[in-house]
Amino acid sequence: MKTPNFLIVGTAKSGTTSLYKYLCQHPMVYMPEQKEPFFFAFDSSQPDFQGPGDHIAVNDCAVTNPNNYFSLFDTSIEKSAIGEASTCYLYMPKAAERIQHYIPETKIIMMLRNPVDRAYSSFMHTRMRERESLEKFEDALLAEERRIQNNYSWIWHYKTMGFYYDQVKRYFQRFKEEQIKICLYEEFRDNPMVCVRDIFAFLGVDDSFKPNLSLSHNKTGLVKNQTVERMTSNQSLVKSLMKVILPLKTRQLIRHRISNWNLQKPEMSVGTKTMLVEEYRSDIVKLQTLIQKDLSRWLEV
Repeated sequence: MKTPNFLIVGTAKSGTTSLYKYLCQHPMVYMPEQKEPFFFAFDSSQPDFQGPGDHIAVNDCAVTNPNNYFSLFDTSIEKSAIGEASTCYLYMPKAAERIQHYIPETKIIMMLRNPVDRAYSSFMHTRMRERESLEKFEDALLAEERRIQNNYSWIWHYKTMGFYYDQVKRYFQRFKEEQIKICLYEEFRDNPMVCVRDIFAFLGVDDSFKPNLSLSHNKTGLVKNQTVERMTSNQSLVKSLMKVILPLKTRQLIRHRISNWNLQKPEMSVGTKTMLVEEYRSDIVKLQTLIQKDLSRWLEV
């Protein structure tokens, strides 16, 4: 039975979809088509989250049976780096323990993003998907604790998910330091090739390979036109016709450009940003000591 020897454990809205797409291009890397199986978040227990859209986004697609999970990697013959990218593993408290139990020698990749920006991006994501009914980020922050108590999935934990110190510490307590690779989203955004090749080296595959980085993935914002969004993201007549007429790479490029054109991202208010920076401050200071990276930019307003 094939088992993954690396995992991208998080965090959500931090460039993990782009990283997944770039890693998949490497001839010696295998990642299943289902980017996020969520197995180590649940391990044989069926999730039953109650937030809008949680049923489709998590409950219906979570792979909870061990045999079904490991069968995802059956076709990884002759690949040296085998992994998956469930971004909830960093946040879900039992995931690190379960990973250690099943695959103790696996390598762990963490993508960390300024928690203020990450929280806002997560809010924009649920708004874009028409799951978030509240129009103001501030109102969503006020509703967060109630939603957590009502068993909304992690995507709704806008602020709470950004307290990284304890999340990262769990992995440092269970895995050797050389098994863990931490990348900052801001560095990945500014110089993706350097970060991707660094990860190739960490995984032990040819780091001279140059993936196509021309497309960034899973961008979020407020949708200008929902009809256009549905046409590009769902199975529509237009999308079906494009499959017949155009090759895959051309379809992907067109869909990517239309989706980006159809997004707008209003700025977060300075007051809200200042408030969140202060709430995260002590956690950020502890985190930068733990991971030995300069996070001073995260403390700027």
